[in-house]
Amino acid sequence: MNSSYGSISECPTRVIQITLDSVRLVSNASTIVDFKYLTLSHIWGTEPSQQLRLLSSRLDKFKSAIHLDELPRSFREAIRIVRYLGYQYLWIDSLCIIQDSVSDWTTEAAKMSAVYSNAVCNIAFVLPPEMGFDQPREDPRCTTPGIVRRGHSNASHISVSPLRPTSASEDPKAYVWLDHSSWPWSFRAWVLQ
Repeated sequence: MNSSYGSISECPTRVIQITLDSVRLVSNASTIVDFKYLTLSHIWGTEPSQQLRLLSSRLDKFKSAIHLDELPRSFREAIRIVRYLGYQYLWIDSLCIIQDSVSDWTTEAAKMSAVYSNAVCNIAFVLPPEMGFDQPREDPRCTTPGIVRRGHSNASHISVSPLRPTSASEDPKAYVWLDHSSWPWSFRAWVLQ
């Protein structure tokens, strides 16, 4: 069976299922009919051991429910985006790959390029949590001017780049592109995928 985004065998083994009232891990994504999912690319931060992640001991618990209040703000924001876009499945490496299983990590990491390629959309948080995203914020559509750009002619992506005032003394409506070339996410190997 094929999805509209490629062979089911190239899709992730596990995904997070998001409904209006629950979030849980689905362990056999290949059984999902008309399987469409989003991915999250993020930086774990300086203390990855402190982040909620899928361990062998948590597998059954995650299949039952993953409580939103246990998740970092970036994961909750990604879940909100998935719901807003009308999708039901999200792949997050730390919650969909068993982190204390060498065999599972090896198998799933080998599929990572296909997992990203077959996703409907990739949500990327380009700054690590300790650089400020884990603070409450207003809806950026209301407070942060930005420009939506279409990808190159041979690419099928869009990007939203925030703008910032050119200086505090200038007209606040005068904005320049934020230079994201030095952001930590831009130097990660997964960005290529």
